[in-house]
Amino acid sequence: MRYGADHAETTRLQIIAAAAAEIRTYGPQGVSVARLMKNVGLTHGGFYAHFGSKNDLVTEAVESMFVSTGAFSKAARTSGSDFDRLRAFVRAYVSRHHRDAPHDGCPLATLANDIARTHPKVRAAFTLGFSRLCRRLADWLPKTHGTPLELAHNLVAQMVGAVSLARALTDPALSDAILRQTRNDLMARINQIESSLQ
Repeated sequence: MRYGADHAETTRLQIIAAAAAEIRTYGPQGVSVARLMKNVGLTHGGFYAHFGSKNDLVTEAVESMFVSTGAFSKAARTSGSDFDRLRAFVRAYVSRHHRDAPHDGCPLATLANDIARTHPKVRAAFTLGFSRLCRRLADWLPKTHGTPLELAHNLVAQMVGAVSLARALTDPALSDAILRQTRNDLMARINQIESSLQ
């Protein structure tokens, strides 16, 4: 039976979504093409009708993970001023919910250590996702206060580090404290920037 282009694209997107879920669970190196194809109801050989290599699939899966970055993006979209958007983003990102939901969160906090050991194409996709996120935050920062993109890099690094560390700790109170302290520090910094403009 022949299928149209729509079916092929739907199947391809289904494989990418399944790969993204596997990457979040097992890391990029833990993705098994055989297991993945079985999970989506296809044969192992059918993989190469859609992707040239496993690295190609992992690259596209990582790209797709940045498209939907969870509750923190939604929170920012529903807020008022640029500073309100930035604060909403930080509150949602540096949170228990994000810490406890790596399957639905930002790939930066979930995969930073693993990505360093992957193929250059995968690292390039990860770098592009990081850069786009930082540019979004930089758009919410005033152009009169230093270099917005450099500040965004710093803010994202703090957020990613806090969530990654909080996930790794076995002491719930300490994990919560890391999130709370980092969130408070970031809020104070954002408020200070906003106050300096008034």
